[in-house]
Amino acid sequence: MIHSVRFTCVLDTNVIYPIEIRDLLFWFAHYELFTPKWSNHIFDEWEDVMKRKGITKEEIKKRTNIANSVFPDALVVNYKSLISGLTLPDEKDRHVLAAAIKTNANVIVTNNLKDFPDEYLATFGLVAKSADDFIADIIDLNHDKALEAFRKLVLNRRNPDLDMVVYLSRKVTSKKHERSEPAQAKLEAGKRATYKTNNFYTCLLGGSIYSQSVFLSIIQPFPFEYFGD
Repeated sequence: MIHSVRFTCVLDTNVIYPIEIRDLLFWFAHYELFTPKWSNHIFDEWEDVMKRKGITKEEIKKRTNIANSVFPDALVVNYKSLISGLTLPDEKDRHVLAAAIKTNANVIVTNNLKDFPDEYLATFGLVAKSADDFIADIIDLNHDKALEAFRKLVLNRRNPDLDMVVYLSRKVTSKKHERSEPAQAKLEAGKRATYKTNNFYTCLLGGSIYSQSVFLSIIQPFPFEYFGD
């Protein structure tokens, strides 16, 4: 059950970039809703993505340094010797599993579920979850704390400066084509409001559908250091 800092999760590169997913995960981690883990391999891949997006070397280092300084215990080391003994559909993903095994993680959060077979991961006491499912689980199980973390995220965004509804709309748009089949089934069955069209906030507000003006009126601003662009 995802309920505390004791729940350890390795974040794959594809949930650290793009920014909308990373920000939400980082703020949830900051509020001790789970413990994030990653490796140099994962951050190397993140840096490669940022380079392809035209981000400067200085900005790339700034972002990775901020992540490591905010979560100083997140970096997994001494896992490379495990890589060669693992078998996955894509060998390039073995380093993610190796890091998860080394740190005794509970979950690998990835949007590349097809390359992390359930049965194989279960032999190591692990499961893989998409970002959609993982975030939805956190909100379902820790609604009040998740809402507080989300308020902080939106209120402290400065680049670009987005209100909550715009942020949610952007996040839903960026993710709507990447839902796992279980997540889509839950959505279609009406079991969750999470990520439904542009109504992600219905889940954050306990499943009730609020107008945008009412939703935004709930939020009270206060300063806090932002994790980075």
